[in-house]
Amino acid sequence: LQLGNSTVVRYSQLFDRRPDLQYFSNRGTSGIDGSTSTAMGAASVFDGNCTFITGDLSFLYDSNALWSRTMPENLKVIIMNNGGGSIFKVIEGPRTHEKVEEYFVAPHEVDLPAFIQSMGKEALVADDVSSLEEGLEELYKNNRYSFLVVNTGSQDNEQVLKNYFKYLK
Repeated sequence: LQLGNSTVVRYSQLFDRRPDLQYFSNRGTSGIDGSTSTAMGAASVFDGNCTFITGDLSFLYDSNALWSRTMPENLKVIIMNNGGGSIFKVIEGPRTHEKVEEYFVAPHEVDLPAFIQSMGKEALVADDVSSLEEGLEELYKNNRYSFLVVNTGSQDNEQVLKNYFKYLK
């Protein structure tokens, strides 16, 4: 399991670790560079399925990795698309900055499936629980698809996380 960074790494820590998986991430110094390239490299030397879960900004930042002529068939990419870096609306520091939207969240209107298609790949899309379940099933049963874009609303994403933390208290 390859994890992007920031939100994906933070969210992964909310779940029990599975002993049958190996976890890797480019977390480093909080940079978003190279996560997709790293996942492609890891998949190219790994015999089993390699799943890469990343956020939309991190994916877009390192999208040049998709220009590779040969994408490993065992790589499955799940992109959590909340329209920007909404984690910065939750964590201390950035969320109180007057320019949090402009400098931290960096909202975008990139049509990720169209973007992926422009590089000769196809993407599945999930907008709700039902389409997520169907998308995950299709992603792993068919080598035609390597990407699943999971659309979550920026505001919904932030509120769900805050509610979850309240629940844990």
